[in-house]
Amino acid sequence: MCKLINKATDQNIIEDYNFSRNNVLDESTETTVINEVASFEEVNGKIDIPKVRYILSYSCNMQCEYCFFPLQEKRMCTREELADSFEKWSAKINPHVVTLYGGEPLLNPDIIGVVSDAHHYWQHSMLEIITNGTLLLNVPDEVLRAFSEKNVYVTISRHFRTQNYLDQISQSLCRLRQFGIQHGIYKADLLWRALYAIDSEGVPIPYAENKPQEAYASCDGVNTTSIRGNYLYKCANVATCAELVKNDLLSGEWKEFSAHKPMSYENSISEIRKYLKQGVISACSLCAVKIPEIHEPRQLTNNEVKKMKQAVQRRLGSQ
Repeated sequence: MCKLINKATDQNIIEDYNFSRNNVLDESTETTVINEVASFEEVNGKIDIPKVRYILSYSCNMQCEYCFFPLQEKRMCTREELADSFEKWSAKINPHVVTLYGGEPLLNPDIIGVVSDAHHYWQHSMLEIITNGTLLLNVPDEVLRAFSEKNVYVTISRHFRTQNYLDQISQSLCRLRQFGIQHGIYKADLLWRALYAIDSEGVPIPYAENKPQEAYASCDGVNTTSIRGNYLYKCANVATCAELVKNDLLSGEWKEFSAHKPMSYENSISEIRKYLKQGVISACSLCAVKIPEIHEPRQLTNNEVKKMKQAVQRRLGSQ
């Protein structure tokens, strides 16, 4: 399980499941991540899981430089496909928290229906939505009423420290309070790491230090259990990179991710538990022991994203 510790107070505040309820404008706060290995015990015929993540949107209104989503094909997950996955996986796992994220989940036009379905199938789980916060200013009131009625916890992932962006988040927090929605801030701008390197030809490549044990020991993505359709991945980055390789949006340097075998809902409880409890996997060899920090996060321009995609296609054509 991932925990956040706020070092700005005399008493350490520990927040489970990547929540941080500190004031967004408190720039003195330093946040670090501590990894704990979840037990994944079987309880009443289901696997107990700290958190499971579902992507609602492969589109985003931001293009952050550390993120893979600017490379993704822009699309939405439909309410029908998500409900089908909720139903199948709710018979196998019991997550403490079900997180709906993206991309930017508020771009999904079926957000109200998806929240309703998630609440139906995961009645004993806390629902969380992670958003960059900017769209909260303009979503219809009925969306926020649905969040309030279903007790959705809204986590604003703070990406930048510009005054304009902080002002937008401050206004979004006010709107959440008006609807009585529980909320918090995840200080992503203090935690983001560069998920890939860029080679001399402009192609995003893995760090490939080939030190899987050391990379796993320092990973801040341990237990980021993620479900994509029918398949459950123990690591969200593996799930994302596997999709990108499959869709020819990353070059062959990432093929170790696509070779990874996730779990299907058709697998047995014992098989899924064994998969989740494993530590180091082969894809860890592509990760860095110490991933470089990004001290001043920024957004990529459309031209930069276009050039990156073109560089990937050139590399794929030569491989």
